Amino acid sequence: MHPLIRVACFLVFSVCLAFGNGMDLLCGALLLATAYLATSPRLFPPAIRMLTRLRWFLLSLLIVYGWFTPGDPLFGAEGARFSALWPSREGLEEGLLRAALLAAIVAGANLLLRTTSRDQMLLAVYGLARPLALIGISRERVAVRMVLVIEALDPVRRIVAERMAAAPGGRPDLRSAGRFASGVIQHVVRESEAVACGSVQLFGAGPPRPAQWVYPVLLWGLFYAATRIGG
Repeated sequence: MHPLIRVACFLVFSVCLAFGNGMDLLCGALLLATAYLATSPRLFPPAIRMLTRLRWFLLSLLIVYGWFTPGDPLFGAEGARFSALWPSREGLEEGLLRAALLAAIVAGANLLLRTTSRDQMLLAVYGLARPLALIGISRERVAVRMVLVIEALDPVRRIVAERMAAAPGGRPDLRSAGRFASGVIQHVVRESEAVACGSVQLFGAGPPRPAQWVYPVLLWGLFYAATRIGG
């Protein structure tokens, strides 16, 4: 599959899940399981690590939805003392759904990044940025900057992990959080300045065949059908 079509499918997948329901989640989970098994089961551990790093964010989603969504108190605590402090059943259900949908999107991003090389990603972003040329924005710069940001994630994560391991107790406390963040930024800037500049060339299989655009359309149709069934 052409890299541009691969990225377009991921965008369709992400947008459909972001506004999806339970049936969309089931559809997305089945698609992910099929894609991972068809590609390589070795991609599962990196996906699990990505989700583990998001555990506090996913928990915060659950808390926000559970405690700030109107509805019936959990465990039938209507009228009980301090019932206002209980999360709502509707909020927890919605929070679990949104957290699961986000987890599915992250798993899809992991699959895309693990199966798409830098040159392929650059070619895909360059193709998707074509409309920006109509308003005077250089799509070459957009494509290169986006790919460089993606490539910088792993080095920045390594720097943070190293500095956290060097902090007293294995992690910074609240009093030293500012100094820790400042040290990380300075370290990142030093490493970025030491990286040698190089040239980037766009080459690949050319534009995708028109028939391949059927894949994102079919993917959207599948999620549309799932939404209709779930609704």
